[in-house]
Amino acid sequence: MVAPVNAAVPAVDVAVTDVTAQVAARYARGATIAAVVIAGCWHLGFDLPSTVTNWSVYRWPWLAAAAWLAYLVVGAVGAVPLLTGTARRSVAWLLAGAALGSAAAVLVACPPGTLDTPANWATGSVGWLAVIVLWRRPLADLVAFLVANALLMLTALVVTDALDRITFARAAAPPPPPAR
Repeated sequence: MVAPVNAAVPAVDVAVTDVTAQVAARYARGATIAAVVIAGCWHLGFDLPSTVTNWSVYRWPWLAAAAWLAYLVVGAVGAVPLLTGTARRSVAWLLAGAALGSAAAVLVACPPGTLDTPANWATGSVGWLAVIVLWRRPLADLVAFLVANALLMLTALVVTDALDRITFARAAAPPPPPAR
């Protein structure tokens, strides 16, 4: 005999569903925390030393420092509501625009010939900010942000006449693994 389509679901299935939902929620929370921690550690562990060690390289060091601080503020403003569950979607693209603005500021601060060096930390790191501020947005938003960041870097390479094949390859490729 076939059970009717609208037959009651046994209580065991409801309990399993609740446990599954709890596990899924915990993994989602853990992933959110991990993304924020990684972005924060990257900003403090890579971006800050890159800014400090390249201080004499920058055309306008104060602009690189301001971009670093803006990046920190965008990260905090994006992370706090994300971690507390009060994230507002309407602010996401405003923060994403500020993140791209900080990347552009570092590009302006870098003299020609340094766009593919650690002095230009922002275009490589800004993706972590995008992950935080666009976390609960469609994947297409993150892809659009990353395309905009790539176009920003490409524009900087064209404007500074640094679009030779070596510089382009360095800018487009991930860094090589450390030597052993």
